[in-house]
Parts: sequence; C-alpha cells; structure tokens
Amino acid sequence: MKNNRFGGAIWTDHALERMKERGIPKEYAIDSFKSPDFSEVNRNGLKLTKKIEDKTITMVSTRNERGESVIVSIWMDPPMVGTKDYKNKQRYNEYRKAGIGKKIWMTILRQIGL
Repeated sequence: MKNNRFGGAIWTDHALERMKERGIPKEYAIDSFKSPDFSEVNRNGLKLTKKIEDKTITMVSTRNERGESVIVSIWMDPPMVGTKDYKNKQRYNEYRKAGIGKKIWMTILRQIGL
C-alpha cells in the first residue's frame, strides 16, 4: 500500500500518478503546497501556484471531513520535455498557428486517435 501522506497533506492516487507522469519532483510539490506564491478558491477547491526556477507548479487542494488537506491534482508549466503534457502542448501550439486546412486535418487525426 502506498503512503499517500507527506508534506503535511494527503495526496490522492491521481495526484501521485500525475506527479510521476509529469516528472514533478516531490520536493517541488511539497514546497508548492507549504509556501505557494498565489492561492485562490475556485469551484474545485483551493488552487495553489508556486514558481520554482523556470517552472510554475499548480495544484488543487480540498479538505476532507476531518479538515485535512487533500491534494487532488498537480501539473507543471512548461511541461517536462518528452511527457504527454509536453506533446499535447506542442500539438496545441501547432494547431493555433495552422491555417484552416491544417486545423481540419489535425482535428480529424485527433478524433481517430492519431
């Protein structure tokens, strides 16, 4: 069984999987939770943001019935090279710059899963 408690919070399996997928160091995540540069309440909970070096770490935290902080998701911008997020961002940037013909073609490819 995984230990989902560290850094003063409970981390959902989803958040831990995203950290691993996105190459976010545990130290960055803990630092972002403990001392965010910016926080705001939104419909999903508390959104925490921290700038570390050239990266911006963002996470969403809620409270459980005991009042403990629960980290639901976490991401990093810009994403680490080679990750799924990086490829998606590259594809999005290419789409934004494309002409109408290429946008249609890219949309077809995305819809068929390529």
